[in-house]
Amino acid sequence: MAKYTYCKICNAFHYDNENCPPVFFIFHEEYMGNESQKIHACGFEEAAEKYAEHYDSQGDYNLANGNEITVTVQDEKGEQRRFKLSAEPTVNYSAEEIESEDN
Repeated sequence: MAKYTYCKICNAFHYDNENCPPVFFIFHEEYMGNESQKIHACGFEEAAEKYAEHYDSQGDYNLANGNEITVTVQDEKGEQRRFKLSAEPTVNYSAEEIESEDN
């Protein structure tokens, strides 16, 4: 029976009998120069989004504060696509009932 577990190779949860998603390389010249960041994803856009989340969490949340960055995403075959990355912060409201002291 397959186990649903955290994979240290692709940094995601999946069944241990499944392969990791393909590798994409993110080039963000302003931040990493000519170096690339390896991201496992199911496609170019998902790889760009995963990098945006990673990049924003490494500093002062530039993307969440309204800034944009441009990156190049390359697959293992060498095909490249460019993306403009940004973030849209969301607010989640909640309510929790307070029990009266009379009960």
